[in-house]
Amino acid sequence: MTGESILVRVIASRSVLRSDADSLYALGMKTTIKPRSVRAALLRRLKSRAALAGLSLTDYLTSELDRGAKRPTLDEWRVRLHSRPEVRLSVAPAEAVRAERGDL
Repeated sequence: MTGESILVRVIASRSVLRSDADSLYALGMKTTIKPRSVRAALLRRLKSRAALAGLSLTDYLTSELDRGAKRPTLDEWRVRLHSRPEVRLSVAPAEAVRAERGDL
């Protein structure tokens, strides 16, 4: 790892579940994430963005993590793209654009 990388350590209390009732309880539990080795410039930028959004740094980072987790990864996009049927156009895209513009 480089000095610029962020090591995230996830600490979950009661991570060992003993029964189905415990499993249901654990679904609603929050987990603590502790970023390590965050550069000072990055921390200042994040604090500034949090302040501009009117949020605490923790709330801002949580919203950013949530937003990022909702977006598909590049690999997920590729799988989705390749699962779609191939499209054959009757007219070349450039020709269709020219026709719309009246350039023909």
